[in-house]
Amino acid sequence: MVDLNIIADKLLDLKPDPIPEFILLKEFKGLNPSSREYQNAYDRVCNHPFVKKIENAQNERGFWPPFHGATESVIRRCLSLGLENDHPCLKKVSDYLKSVLDNKESWDQFEKQDNVRWWPEMFVPLVTASMLSLIEPDSEILDLHRNR
Repeated sequence: MVDLNIIADKLLDLKPDPIPEFILLKEFKGLNPSSREYQNAYDRVCNHPFVKKIENAQNERGFWPPFHGATESVIRRCLSLGLENDHPCLKKVSDYLKSVLDNKESWDQFEKQDNVRWWPEMFVPLVTASMLSLIEPDSEILDLHRNR
């Protein structure tokens, strides 16, 4: 049987880039999030040029235009890079998603459908709720959409 700890240690010995290093430490080594080593590794991820590029591309409302396609992809990318839900990018987009679900914000796009109600009443809320569930799975605002 293969010991993942040995493999992770060998990969860490290669001094990987901060993102794969953090993923190895977090997911494979099970490093405690309150440890100094974890915090230092996470800080290196947060200061990585890939993360800075994502931060700079986020608009003032909290998403990456166009929402459908771009924002969905960026949210998944942030999570795959190891960003935690309290990271400024994810916090800002989470607030935007909640505003959409509260009908205080809307997407800046519309796709023609056979049924004019499909896009605004079904598609937008369900996609928005699914994206929020990736960041804040326990958010109470999701209950209505889960029941739907």
